[in-house]
This record gives sequence, C-alpha cells and structure tokens, in this order.
Amino acid sequence: MSGWVKLHRKAIENGWLKNHNMWIFWTYCLLKASHKRHKHLVGFRQIELAPGQFVFGRKIASIETGLSEQAVRTCLENFKKLGNITSTSTNKYTLVTIVNWGLYQDTNQETNQQPNQKVTSNQPAGNQQVTTNKNVRMKECKNKERGGKKFTLPSIDEISSYMKKLGIPDHAFMAERFFHFYQAKGWMIGKNKMKNWKSACVTWKKREPREINQLKEIDSVDPDRLARHLPEEKYIAFCNSKIAVDDVREFFKKNLDLYQKIRGNVRAPL
Repeated sequence: MSGWVKLHRKAIENGWLKNHNMWIFWTYCLLKASHKRHKHLVGFRQIELAPGQFVFGRKIASIETGLSEQAVRTCLENFKKLGNITSTSTNKYTLVTIVNWGLYQDTNQETNQQPNQKVTSNQPAGNQQVTTNKNVRMKECKNKERGGKKFTLPSIDEISSYMKKLGIPDHAFMAERFFHFYQAKGWMIGKNKMKNWKSACVTWKKREPREINQLKEIDSVDPDRLARHLPEEKYIAFCNSKIAVDDVREFFKKNLDLYQKIRGNVRAPL
C-alpha cells in the first residue's frame, strides 16, 4: 500500500487528537481505506471495494495499531455512533466504509485553495504543475533505479500455494502467520521495504522447524498457565467458561510471537 491521505483540521476541534485511541484508530481507517475502486480477495471470494472502503478484522487491527481488541471495538462503535463510518458484516468478513470519503479525500480537489476561490494568476498554477511533474519524474527514476518493479502485496492463498511448493508442512497455517507477521511490520525486512515476498518465504522456511516444535509444545502446556497471559477480556471469558481450552491454545498458535515471550513462564515448574 502506498500514497497519502489528507487530515482535516476538524480533528482538533472535535477533540479526537486528545483521545489517543480514537486518533490512532481514525488515522488507521484512513490509511487502510481504498483510494480507488478495485477488487479484493477475501479467502476464496473476490469482493469489490469502493473508494473509502476496506475489509476490517478486529484482531488484525489490534496488531497493526497496538490497541487492544477491546479498544478497537470501542473506537469502531464510537465512530459508527458519530456517523463517521458504517460497517456491514458477514460470517467471513466486515466491510468498513468511511462516510464522506470523497468530500475530504478527493484528489481532484485543490488542497491549498477554497473550492470557490479563483486563480488570479497563471503563474502559481503553472509552478504547481511543473513541481508535480518533476516529482512524478523523480519517483519514476527512483523506481527504475530499484529495478522498476513495484512490490505487489500477496494474498494468504498465494503465500500458502507457494509455501506448499517449498514443501513447508502446515503451509496454510504458516501462510497466515507469514502474512500477519509482515502486515504488522508494514512489509518491512529490517529497515528496508520488502521487494520479493517469495524470497521472504524461503527465509521463513528456515524458521519453520522451530515454530512447528513450538506449535506442538503449546498442545502440552497447562491451559490455565496459558490463559493467564490472554488479553484481559479473553481471560475473564475463560474464567467464566465461555472460552474452551482448545480456543486458548488456538489463540497462542495464531500469536506465536506472544507465546515466545511468555514461553519461559508457562513452562516453568510450579
């Protein structure tokens, strides 16, 4: 994902800037929203996204923003009540739409002039066009220097298919791990933007034996020890028998980075 979005000064007036959770979530929505109409793959189904729409997942949003899942849910409901976003859900995904996207984000609008303000001189407009063209040419040159090939974000299915070719066991699960891991890192490898996801899959394969062992290890760990490290909301649900033991194990299998941090505690003797 590339490009930029506009931030309106109303965000200061309505107090969102002081509410850090609201501000983080709002800018996250703006950055996630599609800027043009295109088709998006969700599982095995292709859906069409209009400008200002994106496929939303509470768990992924929590990982990408650093907010808890409860905070993400609260922010989502608040913005729906305020009328800034709407959402429609299916049993497979949730589609979020930013209200008035075109009004505030339309790239055809002038950003430094009022809509009804007339240009009194051709010189500023001409300079702006020259500057714009110059920036475009500089960007094109940089792309040529880097090989001219733009990185294309892979789907989980594409990753799974390629991992299967590499002979990685449990390739469907590992593909999901790979996708969410790099999605949370902004598709960065170290300090550099990822250039070839297939090469990253080959590197990922070297990690695979260790992760497979840890996935098996989770099945043998005392579930009560694991549950203590769940997010507060999930832990309370577990204590009230609303979350099964298998769900606890599944949570840590999907969040293996978290398990690696707590591994020493949950495996320690009583």
